[in-house]
Amino acid sequence: MRAALLASILAAVVLVAPQGVSPVLGSYATNVLRSGLPSRTLTPGATNPVVTQATIHRTICVSGWTSRVRPPSSYTTALKQSQLVTYGYANRSLSRYEEDHLIPLELGGSPSSPRTSGPNRTTSGCPTAPWSAAT
Repeated sequence: MRAALLASILAAVVLVAPQGVSPVLGSYATNVLRSGLPSRTLTPGATNPVVTQATIHRTICVSGWTSRVRPPSSYTTALKQSQLVTYGYANRSLSRYEEDHLIPLELGGSPSSPRTSGPNRTTSGCPTAPWSAAT
């Protein structure tokens, strides 16, 4: 069900490069969509194989689950640096972006797969992409 919902959301968007993105790299147009959602190619979403219908009572339905599975900032910072290049952002200031999960950890998203995380632009520390967990 999660895969079908994700597929329908991603299928409805068109590509365009917003302000602060280098058109010279050419990769942004294929890696970030007009809606702000990441590309299906680079960030198609990935689920946590530990989370299943049979295990939700001891995984996502347990208070504190996300704090136990959330990757350390050393991992997400390195991932963000790499993805800013891959996604073609001209401004690669780390403070301008937050590494965010396309499939939230609370819904069984993979905590460490780059297939479900991507750089999310922020304004004054607030995420701006519609797929942000903070939105």
